[in-house]
Amino acid sequence: MLASLEHQRARIRGKYWEPLLKTADPLPPLPLVHRTASLDLFRSGIIATRPSPAAAAAALGADAHAYFFVGVGAYPKGQYAILCRSGSNAGTYTPFDTGAVALGFAVPKWTHGTTAPYSPAAFIEQHVGPEADLDEFVSFYVKTHFESAPRYLRADQDASPDRDPYHGLTGGDRRSWTVEVQRTSGVDLGGVEVMLVIAESTADRDELLDELPPGAPLRSRIVALPTSGYGATFTERIATYVIRMNWGPRGADANV
Repeated sequence: MLASLEHQRARIRGKYWEPLLKTADPLPPLPLVHRTASLDLFRSGIIATRPSPAAAAAALGADAHAYFFVGVGAYPKGQYAILCRSGSNAGTYTPFDTGAVALGFAVPKWTHGTTAPYSPAAFIEQHVGPEADLDEFVSFYVKTHFESAPRYLRADQDASPDRDPYHGLTGGDRRSWTVEVQRTSGVDLGGVEVMLVIAESTADRDELLDELPPGAPLRSRIVALPTSGYGATFTERIATYVIRMNWGPRGADANV
């Protein structure tokens, strides 16, 4: 059974005092980000599903998924990042990387130093919400855990939120608190709004352009962002683009 938006909000309210909950306008919808090293993905035009770890499969009700992170390329591998708006509510979300929990890289704090039974599958299942609630949840979650939305987006791979995550996960890296979206079927790039494909370097961009036919619609959306003004790491450049897209060139300083 999926956790309702109100149930998720109640958990967060139980962790933080109401005065901490900002009353500003909700955040704009953040793009879904899929990071990959696969040129085959672009040849096929499909973000394919891949087998999920056993605990994640049990909790999510399917053996394989296509995965995204919300707003940022939190998965630390792959020289291409696809930023898209799905136009669908067919998936689910969790406030963490389900694979990190399923494989034991991130565990609840209460399990430290105890022999009490703990089930990663049950933990994931308790935090799975319907994608239809995603934008509202992300707005509420980010505003309660960070001083501003840009801080969620620009956090280093090994960083923690400004306030401890309400679900209590520790260990791993930012995947233990970055919002993940799961789809049980492959995502056809022709059926979603691809906002941009960001390549890690100009060489990576040129290699991808060489793989696509001259008339391919995706060609005009493939870019390599400069380190100057965008950031030294690939993850930071992705985040900076999302910030500028939503809040302008000085968005990193915005208190939103």
